[in-house]
Amino acid sequence: QKIEGWSKTSLSWSAELRSLQRLLPVERKIQLSRMTMTSAMVLADNRTPARTFALQIGGTAFGEQAELNVQELRRDLLKTSAASGLVDTVDVTKFVASLGEKAGKDDRDFQLEVKFKPRKTE
Repeated sequence: QKIEGWSKTSLSWSAELRSLQRLLPVERKIQLSRMTMTSAMVLADNRTPARTFALQIGGTAFGEQAELNVQELRRDLLKTSAASGLVDTVDVTKFVASLGEKAGKDDRDFQLEVKFKPRKTE
């Protein structure tokens, strides 16, 4: 029973990453440089053990459409994940001018945080 409960709380990272890959066509001019996946045990509804997951995505958006492309990525992450019912929120937590030596004047570094809905053991 404990193994079954643990299995119910798992998240298929391979499916989530494949979905993310499909949202990044070359035309979007986004390069990812960092992804961090985290999980934690919590009490959902203050009584049911559950696991929460978060995915932080960092990268650079290039060109005049940098802000629009990041906002579209955020929107598409929400829309795609809404179909599966797994994602709670997607927030842009960083959006700043790129400072790299090869950065163009319109290039922007960004970070997105995807928070998944708690997955209960029951």
